[in-house]
Amino acid sequence: VATGVGAVWVAGAKGDTIVALDPRSGVPRRFIRLEDSAGGVSVGFGALWVTEPLAHKLVRIDPVTGETLAEIGVGAGAGPVAAGDGAVWVVNTLDGTLSRVDPGRNAVASTAPIGDAPTAVAVGAGGVWVTDEGTGTLISVNPGTGTVRRRYSTGAAPAAVTLLGQTPWVRAEERRVGK
Repeated sequence: VATGVGAVWVAGAKGDTIVALDPRSGVPRRFIRLEDSAGGVSVGFGALWVTEPLAHKLVRIDPVTGETLAEIGVGAGAGPVAAGDGAVWVVNTLDGTLSRVDPGRNAVASTAPIGDAPTAVAVGAGGVWVTDEGTGTLISVNPGTGTVRRRYSTGAAPAAVTLLGQTPWVRAEERRVGK
């Protein structure tokens, strides 16, 4: 789910469609077909950004016309995506990397190892924030270089991250095995 350019953007039920919802009424206003299923959606730099995990790509879409403007190859299992701080950030869930995409060139600027099982990404508060279920950490990434600054233990398996002001908030689930 993403918001911007006058709509709430969500992946459709079958996953191969992005739906633009009216933010006041919730009524669908536009449907954009994808070649593959959507893994993540974000809005920024005048565009809609959608990942297609099976195709290992990020798609730049004109939010007004629905036209595909660019297809950018990223890592395996392109999933969560966030636009901000001068770049579009893609979590590649299958190879445990984070790709920094330059929206001015529609090209990957860098890809770096990020964790065992990265699950979510948010941008703000002077950083890029990635959750990693595999290590139970929230990872702070330098937006200028794409390198890891610090890892914070969440004490559980983090699955989502968002920011409120200058503070990252994480949804984490404790995983227990019992009899």
